[in-house]
Amino acid sequence: MSTSKPATEAIKLCKDCKWMEPCKHGYHKCKYPEIIDLVTGEWRAEYGFCSVMRSGNSNCGLKGKYFESKIEVRDVTPPIILALPNTQETSSFTQLIKRLFT
Repeated sequence: MSTSKPATEAIKLCKDCKWMEPCKHGYHKCKYPEIIDLVTGEWRAEYGFCSVMRSGNSNCGLKGKYFESKIEVRDVTPPIILALPNTQETSSFTQLIKRLFT
């Protein structure tokens, strides 16, 4: 049995989410703009505490269904790779390099 902790990269943490509003007192708020009212079916604004939004299966839930990363993911393929001619020899090399950067 392993006692190591799971990697946090796979876990959607509120601290990494663009909707979290930090609070110096520790009561962080989730600013997710709208949630569906499970009674009426209408969308409404909901600004709850992160701990409440993540509990159970309602709202964001344990899986973090409203999670959006604060970090912008960009294409990091070096320009030189994009400029290589598309020949048999350079094609496999280009694919290798692209795999390293994606």
